[in-house]
Amino acid sequence: MNMGKRVNYSLRGSYQTRCEAAALSFNSGGEYHPVINMAIFGNSPRIFHKKYYQQRMTQNARIKAKRVLMAKRRKIFKKHLPDKDYGPNAYYVPLDLNSQEYIGKAEDFLKALKKTTDEIIRIERNTLGQKSNPQWLQERSLRITASNFGQICKMRPTTSPSFGLNITSGTENACRNVKFCLVSVTGDNLGVHTIFGLNESFASTHYCMFCIASKCTMKTQTVENSKLLRDKSEYEVHVVDKLGIKEYCIIWHKLPNFCIYENLCCDVMHDLFEGVLRYDMALIIFKLIEEKHFTIDRLNSRIKYCSYENSEKNFCPGIKKEHLSNDGCLIMSAAEMMCLTRNFAFIVGDLVPVDNKTWEFYLITLKMVQAITSPASTSSTSELLTSLIQDHNEQYMKLEYLEQDTSCLQQYSDILPADINLQNTDDSSESE
Repeated sequence: MNMGKRVNYSLRGSYQTRCEAAALSFNSGGEYHPVINMAIFGNSPRIFHKKYYQQRMTQNARIKAKRVLMAKRRKIFKKHLPDKDYGPNAYYVPLDLNSQEYIGKAEDFLKALKKTTDEIIRIERNTLGQKSNPQWLQERSLRITASNFGQICKMRPTTSPSFGLNITSGTENACRNVKFCLVSVTGDNLGVHTIFGLNESFASTHYCMFCIASKCTMKTQTVENSKLLRDKSEYEVHVVDKLGIKEYCIIWHKLPNFCIYENLCCDVMHDLFEGVLRYDMALIIFKLIEEKHFTIDRLNSRIKYCSYENSEKNFCPGIKKEHLSNDGCLIMSAAEMMCLTRNFAFIVGDLVPVDNKTWEFYLITLKMVQAITSPASTSSTSELLTSLIQDHNEQYMKLEYLEQDTSCLQQYSDILPADINLQNTDDSSESE
């Protein structure tokens, strides 16, 4: 008798013994020791054993009586009331603001959230004690936290005004209730694919969240094919055909004004600095060392003693020889990789001829990184980035050192805003 469990033979049958003792205790009403004593020795236990069992029986009787008198109360579940966010019970209270005034209020609110380093330190000190501190409650009410993120994601245009963030204007001292909707979800590829129900294995045939191109096509494709892009109207068909989709996304796909096929949001840190550039820079360094323009010891010495700008917070560590090979990959953080890519021309630029093919590939990669991370963007920037990404992929394939997937870069020119300037913020102006 093993109760469906796997017997652990290393315990020498102890589990089987416990099972048999439990069955014996149940069949004998709890007094299994006297039964065993009678079966083995042919007589009843001594007086001390009888007193012990009598106390056990009395205690068990008290416990049973207590359970009867103090029975567990049945849980009372709340009735399912009408949904306050939709249907006839939902209501909408319009704001007494036109669109321009609303945009102005939103911009003022976002500017008020930008804090200098001194202000951040002062707020940290003044909000000690958390919920017992009134200022902590005030600062927390202005921000989206884990406690209210779920409510904000599920809001509808008809959501009750009791939800949302209450924003108080500093000039008019008027409180406005602002609601939010989910625009995009960003993260590393595996995390986004998991929560969206897409294929989690990037060795599968269709693993891209933006298009339905096959794995073989990805290895030779240098530009985006608009005919292969995923379309919102074809989501149900792709679910049935398992075309890059593992399971139907119940939560995210049903949010208002949001579809996982229209979540055109890339993560520069994971896609570029901890993805493509790890292989690109390993290939570039390996090729230049192989051509004997410098040695790895000389490269590490220059990396160590290079005069970096004050904006570089995380300097590049030394390059390890085992990370350089035909299928090499540099292991470093995103900030360290960004520092290496930006400053590589200053580190070894005087040692490499200008017309070197590998160096030309590095310069294209550098221009591509500068375009992606540029604080200002126009329509011409998007066109330039499209050309740079195509040149990068073509040059990469000509080197023929490894088969690395660079398909994620093909989406950046489409996702890049047509006209945006981030240089007017206080933080950037101070750093400049």
